[in-house]
Amino acid sequence: GYGGDSGSITDISQADLVLIVGSNTAESHPVIATRVKRAHKLHGQKLIVSDLRENEMARRADVFLHPRPGTDLIWLSAVTRYLIDNGLAKTDFVDKWVNGFDEYRQSLEPFTLEFAAERCGLPIETLKTVAHMIAEAERVCILWAMGITQHSQGSDSSTAISNLLLATGNYMRPGTGAYPLRGHNNVQGASDYGSMPNNLPGYQSVDSPEVRARFEADWKVTLPSTKGLDNHEMVEAIEKGKLKAMYLIGEEMSIVDSNANYVGDAFSKLEFFVVQEIFFGITCQYADVVLPATPSLEKEGTFTSTERRIQRLYEVFEPLDGCRPDWQIIRDVANQLGANWDYQHPSEIMNEIASLTPLFAGVTYDRLEGYKSLQWPVAADGSDQPLLYTKEFFFPDGKARLFPLHWSEYPEQPDAEFDLHLNNGRLLEHFH
Repeated sequence: GYGGDSGSITDISQADLVLIVGSNTAESHPVIATRVKRAHKLHGQKLIVSDLRENEMARRADVFLHPRPGTDLIWLSAVTRYLIDNGLAKTDFVDKWVNGFDEYRQSLEPFTLEFAAERCGLPIETLKTVAHMIAEAERVCILWAMGITQHSQGSDSSTAISNLLLATGNYMRPGTGAYPLRGHNNVQGASDYGSMPNNLPGYQSVDSPEVRARFEADWKVTLPSTKGLDNHEMVEAIEKGKLKAMYLIGEEMSIVDSNANYVGDAFSKLEFFVVQEIFFGITCQYADVVLPATPSLEKEGTFTSTERRIQRLYEVFEPLDGCRPDWQIIRDVANQLGANWDYQHPSEIMNEIASLTPLFAGVTYDRLEGYKSLQWPVAADGSDQPLLYTKEFFFPDGKARLFPLHWSEYPEQPDAEFDLHLNNGRLLEHFH
């Protein structure tokens, strides 16, 4: 599928049941939370919350689950198995739109309700209640955030959520679907436009010869055929002496990445370190060169929200002396290295992206003028898709896939030296 919400915020408010897993929605995503609160209070929407903390949404919920840390994959898979085994799955939807059912069902053998109760610390009757609430709801949305994604089995736990939605037919219709809530206002956009080591813009894989050929023909360069390192792998490569220089843009890695002391030690070993930032933070103290950038109100561009909505950003204030927008800094650094880029406005960069990326083929600054917005994918004629998968799934045969999963213990268990589990989070009034 795509790397974004399968619907819009309006779909969340239309659901008969919302399941929130690992998200303090009221404080981390207050706009979305208001839609859920209103639908729950005024329109009879049911609400299930699974979290390590009894946050505001948990206190409002019809059912609150308090599983042990790192066990969401288990109870999600156990509920899915219970639905299938008791004839509560949407088999007509699965038969028509989903591949891999038999292999997936086989993979669910370990995930009994008894196993889930033992490992997750949840009563079997509560798990049955959750399963029946999902089965009885005509439209179900599942929302999750970093309580799911930022642990050792984050990707698999996200897949378990999608498996549950597929088994119950909760895609392809308004008021249904998967909603991974992004942590900041343009995390979605950064992912969409290729800020990952394995993808070019529009989630086009670097290991695809056809994709590379298209970009190479336009850029007149030869691109790597294998993915690069992610941030954790970069730090490890520095410690091993394999990575000598780094150019870091807009990320306070030395205090927000896990094991901050280890990250800081690695930065001190770099032979050359460039940091491009709007604040002189802790990470800048390790840098050989600091390039001062501008915050959002001092530049033009776009933001893409968690619902895949692309919105224009306008310059309100002149940049401070010595500060410039990121795209200008990157352009000039590239030109010093012989790139010969001639961009004069972010709209020109967007036009280039649209010409090379089917997902954004119809995105232009003119179509985003004022308060207009577009939700990708955007066709060449400018038509967008607020709800994904209305006709088929984003696979060659148009069908989704149930993906077998396996659970394993956390690689780092409490011991005599580190005997506490730390669960961090956010407050509404102190976001970061």
